[in-house]
Amino acid sequence: MYRVYFGLLCAPAETTEEPFMQRVREFLRDILRQTDLVLLALCCTATAYGILMIYSATRYMNTLRLVLVQTGGAVVGIILFFLLSLVDISELMRKKGWLWLTLFGLGMILLLLVFGEAGDTGNLAWLDFPFLPFMVQPSEIVKLTFTVVLAWQLVWLQENRTLKKLPDVLFLGAHLMVFFLLYYKISSDMAVIWCLWPSSSACALWPACPRAGSSAAD
Repeated sequence: MYRVYFGLLCAPAETTEEPFMQRVREFLRDILRQTDLVLLALCCTATAYGILMIYSATRYMNTLRLVLVQTGGAVVGIILFFLLSLVDISELMRKKGWLWLTLFGLGMILLLLVFGEAGDTGNLAWLDFPFLPFMVQPSEIVKLTFTVVLAWQLVWLQENRTLKKLPDVLFLGAHLMVFFLLYYKISSDMAVIWCLWPSSSACALWPACPRAGSSAAD
């Protein structure tokens, strides 16, 4: 049965709303199927601990501004986590995505030459865009793109090389050094270098070292 609203003949609400709601439910189920909920839980736990530490360190300021900013960032991060879980990273990388991510990371670092701001840290490590009400730390963004590209390099080397030859290690090392030296030259921020260097170096050097189990088996 059709209904009349303001002189217009309209279909019943359930015939138009139900397919839409069904598509929404299917979309949400698809997101949950492709999401690593364990990783999400670990990230949320670490983020909640960080927010608690910020609250503990800033109580004397009699303001919750920093806590609210961090909480808002956490909400945005969770939303992006779900959305990015729908992206096929492998397919993206095969379509020159690694090149665009590398150029994007280098571009973010080079922007420090134009919009860089030292603030009260003494390091030229912040981007102060005139159209944003807050400053951006490019190293936090580059960490993501750098890790994705590094992981893709390891996969590519594993599929196309032996991962145990010196040129393969140098190939990874060149990627590491270009980013680290460029960032340090511009910002003089050693904190990021020391945070990334151990884990990234381990990722680069570990494939070149034969595992004890494999050696014993040979």
